[in-house]
This record gives sequence, structure tokens and C-alpha cells, in this order.
Amino acid sequence: MIRGRKFAEPRRALMTLYLLRAVSILLIGLPIAGCKKSETTPPEKPVPESAADKSSRISHTQPADIRFKLATLLKPADGAPDAAARMAPLILREMPTDTSDPAEHLFGLLTIDDQDRVLVDRSRPAVYVFADGNADGGQHRRIAHLWFRGVDIAEKQSDSVDFSCVRMTLDATGAPVVWEIFDSRKKTNRAVYLARSLEEAADEQHGEAIRGHKFVAERESGVRIARLIDDGPEPMGPMVYVSAEHGEIVSLACRCMPSQVDDIDDAIYYEVVLTAQTEEQKGSLQEQIQLFFEMHGLKFTKGAEAFFSRELKEHVRLPDGF
Repeated sequence: MIRGRKFAEPRRALMTLYLLRAVSILLIGLPIAGCKKSETTPPEKPVPESAADKSSRISHTQPADIRFKLATLLKPADGAPDAAARMAPLILREMPTDTSDPAEHLFGLLTIDDQDRVLVDRSRPAVYVFADGNADGGQHRRIAHLWFRGVDIAEKQSDSVDFSCVRMTLDATGAPVVWEIFDSRKKTNRAVYLARSLEEAADEQHGEAIRGHKFVAERESGVRIARLIDDGPEPMGPMVYVSAEHGEIVSLACRCMPSQVDDIDDAIYYEVVLTAQTEEQKGSLQEQIQLFFEMHGLKFTKGAEAFFSRELKEHVRLPDGF
């Protein structure tokens, strides 16, 4: 027994060695996915994000989390009145990632061609200013800043215009505390930006938010508060962040808040156009803007009418005394 065992162990070890060698040869000959790459194979390039994917991502990103890698700053021209320039928005326009002319993505002055058609001259950036005396019959002024991106010329009906608007409601000191956003390309315009101090005042009065809502000042009307805005040291216009794809407003902030842009490639001045305040035009903000559209042969859509006729107190739980 001892003798057989003595010779069996070397034989078993030798067979094990042959078996391991055969398995090694077999494994070396098999292609193993994800482990071996040819030295001549170029490294895989990341797939660029499509415009549709980026638009979808931005639409699901909270305004406070929006970040531009590169943007153009558009600000009021030096010739604008001090008060108008101070309350006008500083617009940060995200630079497109394609090779198109950046000027094609800007907004411009409304002009009339030799065929009496209204066009947008993007070589002359402009923001139109409308103001009324009060909001919802109260003492608070409202100011609307509109900018036009383009006009779709129609043959048998008034032209449909592509534009954005920021409507501000001021408090008794003249500081903006509510910012409402309108983009003509959006099906719904329910985003409202609210001053942090106004939310705190609503919290003191109402105590808690309505069930299912994040902010105390939100009502059950469907209008949502997109972000709380820090109170500035003095009355001034906001920072407005505009996307490259569709030129839509994706975020808004106080000038005193941290920038959401990594780098600014250029600064462009825009003309501040103060709309004429004749006796005929001294109506509500909606009446002024609607009349302006009619005078320029532009179509005032149902979406625009619904936005500008919206009563603030019906959608925001403002504190008593506001």
C-alpha cells in the first residue's frame, strides 16, 4: 500500500500539470469581451449629446441646477435711461454647440420691410419695456420685458411672432418680488420665481405648504414656483438664462446670486425700447401689449392672452397686506 501510494502521487501531479496547461492554452485562444483590445484599435469617442436629448435633459433640470459652459452676455446699451437700464434683465444666452452663426440665435428689433412685413433684425438686439401702475388693482407696479426672436409670415392672417417675456411685480419699495416667465414656444407657462422674503412672509402667515406642494406660497392652480430668489441690495433687474436650442428661458436669478455660467465669450449691448405711453396706450399691461401687437400686425395668441390676463393672487398665496 505504501509502495503504490508512493508512485501514484507523482503520476497524479503530472496529470494535473498537463490538465492545467491544456486549460491555459484553451483560454488564451478564446476572445474575452471587454478585456483584450487590439493595439491598433483607436479609443472610442464619446457620443455627442443630441439637441433633442439636451433639450429633454434641460427641461427636467431644476432652474437652480442649470449650468452653461459658455454664454454670451446681453446687457442694456449705455444710452438707456438709468432707471430702465437698472431694471432691465441681464440675459445670458447659452452658446450653441454647432457651427452656426451665433447671431442667428439672438433676438432683435422689430422692423418693416418694403412689403410692409414685420421682421426681426437680429443685427440690432432689442428688449421692449411695458409698465403699468398696479397689479390686481393694488399699489404694486408691474414691468414686462419682451424680446422677439422671429416672425412667421402668413399670407392671410396676422403674423405669428416668436418671443419671450419676463413680467415683474414690484413691492412697495420698488423692488421686484415676483417674476413670471412666458415663452411663445411652450405649451404651458406656469413657472413663477418668487423673492425669498415673500415666501418667508407667506410661511409666517399660512404656516405650511399645501399638501403636495413644495412652497407655502403655491396655490392649487397649477402654477408652480420654480425657484426662490435672494433679495438684492437694491431694486434691479434679474439675470435671465436662455438656452441655445430654442432660446427659451430656463432659469432666473438675482444679480447678487452666484453665476450659473462657466465662461462668457462676449458681451453684447441691446437697445432698451420704451413703448410710447400715449393716452390710448395707458391701459393695463395686457391691454398695452395686445395693442402693441395689433399695431404691428402680430398675432396675439390665446396662450399669450391667458398669460398676460393672469391674476397673480389667483395663483400665488401672497401675504395679507401685499
